[in-house]
Formats: sequence, C-alpha cells, structure tokens
Amino acid sequence: MSVYIMIAAGHMAILNLGYGRVAESVDVRFLLVGPGLIWIAIFGVGYAAMSGVRSLVRRGRFDSMEPLATASV
Repeated sequence: MSVYIMIAAGHMAILNLGYGRVAESVDVRFLLVGPGLIWIAIFGVGYAAMSGVRSLVRRGRFDSMEPLATASV
C-alpha cells in the first residue's frame, strides 16, 4: 500500500518542492495559471489526435467498444 501511495501522491510532494523554489523568483500567479494552461493544451492535443477520446467526451462512451462476451443461449 505504501508503494501505491508513493506512486499516486509522491509526485505532488516533489512538484510542490519545485514550485516553492520557482516561486521565489517567479510570480505566484504564473505558477497557478501555467500548469493549468499546459494541461488544457495536452488535453486538446489528445482530443484532436485520438478519435476514441472525442467519442468519449461527446457521447460518454467509446465507439469501438466490442462486447466482452457474447451470450449464445
């Protein structure tokens, strides 16, 4: 469980340490807005590049989902 916690939340502690260092020389507003804009850009590229993501966002499901098992009764 501790390995899972370290993988899931460990990056937050490391990034917060880095943000603290950068905040000494950069405006704090940039540190709040910058990562948000980067995330929006990454999501936009993924949305444009992957048709599965587009259908998931628009319809709430993947278009090419095959049934996991077909029942033949």
